[in-house]
Amino acid sequence: MKAKNLDADAEIIVGLHLASSSASLARWIDLCGLAEDSDDEDSSQAEAAGTLREWEARERDMDASTFRAWADERCELHLAEALADDRVDGVHLMPITIAGYAAAVRILGAAASLASLRRGP
Repeated sequence: MKAKNLDADAEIIVGLHLASSSASLARWIDLCGLAEDSDDEDSSQAEAAGTLREWEARERDMDASTFRAWADERCELHLAEALADDRVDGVHLMPITIAGYAAAVRILGAAASLASLRRGP
């Protein structure tokens, strides 16, 4: 899109997963066609596999409360990154589990704060 300047005319809404576990993240990776067993191996697939390994290690090594806070922070960081991009018109939070919906509630304050910074006073 960028190469042909199509993003200048398109409304861009970033979809942000709300993974609450490594299993939930694995589901998102599969939904995006980036699972390791897919036919198209590329850098995006390798990045997804690396991210999943990190989530698995964090989930294994952290207690549940610390892992939940870490996962929420990942979401907040991706949210900030999306909203910092002037081409992005909005963010769609996409929970798919009960725990994901709970995460959405927890990060809505951060989302509102970041959106207000983007709009200005």
